[in-house]
Amino acid sequence: MPGTIARILAPALVVAATFWAFAPGLDGAFLWDDGRSILQNPYVHHLSAATVSRTSRPLPQLTFALDWAAAGPAPRRYHIVNLVVHAFAALALYALARRAIARAGGTTELATCGLAGAIAALWAVHPLQTESVTYVVQRSEAMAGLFALLTLFALDRAAAPRAHPAWTAAAIAACLAAMASKPVAVAIPFVALFYDRAFLAGSFREALRRRPALHGGLAATCLLLPVLLAAGSGDWHESSGAAAGVSPWRYAFTQLGVVAHDLRLVVWPRSLVLDYGWPMARGMADVLPGAVAIVALLAITVWGFLRRRVVGFLGAAFCLLLAPTSSLYPVDDAAFEHRMYLALAPVVAGAVLGAWSLARGRVRGAAGLVLGAALALALVIALGLRARERERDYRSPIAMWTLNAAQRPDHPRPRIQLGTALAESGRLEEAAREYEHVLADHPREATALADLGAVREQQGAVDEAMARYDLALRIDPRLRAARSNLGVLLARRGRMPEAIAQLEEAVRRHPDFVEAHYNLALALRLAGRPDEARRELRAVLALDPDHAPARRSLERLDAR
Repeated sequence: MPGTIARILAPALVVAATFWAFAPGLDGAFLWDDGRSILQNPYVHHLSAATVSRTSRPLPQLTFALDWAAAGPAPRRYHIVNLVVHAFAALALYALARRAIARAGGTTELATCGLAGAIAALWAVHPLQTESVTYVVQRSEAMAGLFALLTLFALDRAAAPRAHPAWTAAAIAACLAAMASKPVAVAIPFVALFYDRAFLAGSFREALRRRPALHGGLAATCLLLPVLLAAGSGDWHESSGAAAGVSPWRYAFTQLGVVAHDLRLVVWPRSLVLDYGWPMARGMADVLPGAVAIVALLAITVWGFLRRRVVGFLGAAFCLLLAPTSSLYPVDDAAFEHRMYLALAPVVAGAVLGAWSLARGRVRGAAGLVLGAALALALVIALGLRARERERDYRSPIAMWTLNAAQRPDHPRPRIQLGTALAESGRLEEAAREYEHVLADHPREATALADLGAVREQQGAVDEAMARYDLALRIDPRLRAARSNLGVLLARRGRMPEAIAQLEEAVRRHPDFVEAHYNLALALRLAGRPDEARRELRAVLALDPDHAPARRSLERLDAR
């Protein structure tokens, strides 16, 4: 009877703790890449084949499109969906941990449910998860984590005696869904093989012998990634493009410090940062403490691989899950907290199981269970309170970026984002001061130049705005809004050939940029080129069928 109650109560408590910890974030705002990925993304605003064919993350983008169809740009629904995804991931982790602990043996059903519940609840409410749950665009990280956990759960079920073949198909389907959520899912087939070795088969050879179709199918899901990366090359490069001028070895060297920092946040999650701007390491002194910690972790993993399979799996899973972003492939941003979303699970599981193993020999019977439950509950409450505190930072872009700028004063991007938030609130002069502050220290910061140009344009200082746009584009030709804005200002000055050249370049570089197509159409019409203007207006309507100004302009041209 106690075991039956625990099977019902433990997952219910996990879900309740998850919703309690993240409830303040339901009033959060859109932040940063949410604008590019949702608010200005034409493929989200209308359900079509392009919704899932023009991105490297089709499943999250499909859910954003469904959110947009139901609620438009109101952020609350997006936050609710993110939280629901996270709650399901916590349930999947609970179910997987319960089966793995039971397979390892040596515990009662009551203790198994309690340990699994503690692992899932501590993972779910940990403040490190706030970025993946409350920063809307990181739904992709949470969805990849959810489907990764479902892959392992289905693998475990497929290994049961007389298991239905549907479980093999379910594992492969879940892995495909993870790949379609975020490319970091490339690690999942390897994690699954380690799980099979540790809990099911006893060796890699036996795992492959018993389940060749399952592991072959999981490996084959990796073939989806080149297709997705090619289809969504634009969003992939904008969100996590290769870091220019950084060698793989220097990036890997830097990650020693980043991973050690992340592990410190697991233990003491006080200073959480949305945008770190982590500098690349220059020498051993920059990463020595991290190197010691990582070498110790790898040594424990190797020891566990040889002597304690559960320990070996947890260490290997942590390393494999971080490998796509924290190893040799250099990306622009060396550190983000959302990368720890699923990698946090083996760390929490190791801590819970390690504490249980140490305590079991000292406190026996019901007293041990009560003491363990009390300690787990205290930790869940403490972590949940910190998560709730962090969630409140997401309610206002101005508040978030003011905090981030104070946390990382040498990093220009938080101040640029603060300027954007101030400008969107109508506080133009304050926004200009933020951009000028950045440019005083980083005079070639192209985004700050372009954004200052946009503020000066709104204030009527057109000559300064044009000069800022021009300089920004000389530094970084990829700035699409700056190029479109410069084209419009050139057209207003009657410099039509230059205006059309800028707008055509904007469209060439960014073919899904609705505003550039529309501005080019207007410029072409003013230049007496109606057929080309019609072409651009049709391109606008193909991307955004509800674009009323483009529809009216096309109707007027067709009526002539």
